[in-house]
Amino acid sequence: MIDIERLSEAELIALHNRIVDRLRELQQQRVQQGMTQFRPGDVVSFMTNEGEVVGVLVRLNRKSVTVHTEGGGRWNVAPQLVTLVKRPLELGELERELDQTRIDGRPSDGKIH
Repeated sequence: MIDIERLSEAELIALHNRIVDRLRELQQQRVQQGMTQFRPGDVVSFMTNEGEVVGVLVRLNRKSVTVHTEGGGRWNVAPQLVTLVKRPLELGELERELDQTRIDGRPSDGKIH
């Protein structure tokens, strides 16, 4: 362990700068790791002082994600605060669901269930 009582002012400043750099690096790693679970088009939720907000993730930024809400709101939120609600269907899954609807003989109402 470092005995900071014996360090000069210049050494303390250098140590401080190294600590700050390391903390920034760790935070950036945490942010990047949090973003790997999301992609544009995901339906996500997060909490505000007014309660839960649900919207569509439209962009992965450097330190946050951008979420658009139904009422026209736009939020930049830390990825650690966002929860995945629903991932949109992939094209292949969408085609299979449409084919299954036709096979089952159910009338298509134009909605994906």
